[in-house]
Amino acid sequence: MLRVAFLLPGNGQNWIGGSNYLGNLLSAVAALPGRTIETVLLVPPDADEADVSARFPADHLVRTPHVLSRHPLRLAGKLCERLTGRNLPLEWLFARHGIDLVSHTPPAGTRPRTPTLSWIADFQERHIPAFFSATQLEERAADHRHAARAAQMIVLSSNDALADLKQVIPEAASKSRVLQFVSSMKAPEIERSSEALRAAYAIDGPFFHLPNQFWIHKNHRVVIDALALLRARGRDVTVICTGHTSDYRHPDFFPSIQAHVAASGVADLFRIEGLVPYADVSAFLRDSVAVINPSLFEGWSTTVEEAKSSGKRILLSDIGVHREQAPERGHYFAPDDAEALATLMLEMLETHDPDADAVSRSRAIAALPARLENFARTYQAIVSEACERRATDTAA
Repeated sequence: MLRVAFLLPGNGQNWIGGSNYLGNLLSAVAALPGRTIETVLLVPPDADEADVSARFPADHLVRTPHVLSRHPLRLAGKLCERLTGRNLPLEWLFARHGIDLVSHTPPAGTRPRTPTLSWIADFQERHIPAFFSATQLEERAADHRHAARAAQMIVLSSNDALADLKQVIPEAASKSRVLQFVSSMKAPEIERSSEALRAAYAIDGPFFHLPNQFWIHKNHRVVIDALALLRARGRDVTVICTGHTSDYRHPDFFPSIQAHVAASGVADLFRIEGLVPYADVSAFLRDSVAVINPSLFEGWSTTVEEAKSSGKRILLSDIGVHREQAPERGHYFAPDDAEALATLMLEMLETHDPDADAVSRSRAIAALPARLENFARTYQAIVSEACERRATDTAA
C-alpha cells in the first residue's frame, strides 16, 4: 500500500470548493475495491476529530502543528526551504509516518525528499486578470513555476486547464495529468424533508438554487438582473443563494452585491442564506426547480458535478469548462446575458415536473458508484505513476 498524505491547514471553511473536492476524493478512494493506496490526513492539533473525519474520511488522521501557518515548526521549515531547498521538519514528519507521496499541495522546497503531486485548480488569472492584483498575479505565476520545477507530477481538474498549462508552463505538460472529479451525494436520510426545509427557510413557492460562494467571478449579478427583468414583466421568481459571503480578494464585493439587490428591487426574491449545513444544501438542490451556475470562470465546478450526481436540471454560463463537464440536463446562457437567463428560468418554471425530477435523480444516483470508482481509479493510477517516476529518477 502506498501511503499518501494530504495537508488540511484549517477547518476547510475558507474555500468551500476546495474542501468539497478533498472530501469527495477521500470518499471515492475509501470506497475503491482492491485499492493500493491509503490516505493520511494531517490536521491541526485542535481539530475536531469527529467533524474532520465526517467530512474528510481518510484512513489515518495525524494531528500536527506543522500545518499551522504561524507555528515555529512551520516557520522553521520555510526557512530550511530557503536555505537548503528542503523542508527538514516536514521530511521528518513524513518519514515518521511512512509517507510515500504528498498530494494536492505545493512542493516543500525545490528538491523535496518526499515526492509531491501538486494540484493546480485553474488558471483563472489568464482569463480574468482584472480580478487580481499585480501581487496576486505574480504569486500565482511563481506557484506554477515552483510546481513545474519541483513537483513529481501535476494534477489538473480539466482539459481546459491542461490547455492553459501548455501555454503558461509548457515544460510541465509531460508530467501533468487530468483528474476530473466527481461529487458524491450525501445519504438521502440526512436531508431535511421538503416540508421541514420549507418551514425552516420560510419558502412558500417554487425556487431556484444558486449554491456558489460570493466571490467576484461567480457572477451573481447576472442572476439579480434576470430577476429584475422578470419582476418588471409581472413574474416574481425566487432564487435561494447559499455559500460563503466573504471574498478574501475583494472584501467589498459582497456589500456591493447587497446594494445591487436593493437597487434592483428584488431583495425579497434574491434570498441570501449564507453558509448552511451541507444536508440543507443537498435538500435545496433536490427541491429546486433547477440549479444555477452563472460563473465567469471555473476550474471544474462542484455545483455542476452535484447537479450531475443528482440528475438535476442546471442553468449554466456558457464557458469552456461547463461544456467539458457536459451535464445531461444542462441549459446554457452567455454569462453577461440576463435576458437569456430570464427566458431560461421561465422555461424551467413552466416545464418543471417533480416526478420527472425524481426519476432523473434515481437514475443519477444509481450511476454514481461507477462514476466515483472511475474517479478513484484514475487518481490511484496517477499516484502510482508519480511514485514510479520518483523511483526511476532516484535510481538514475
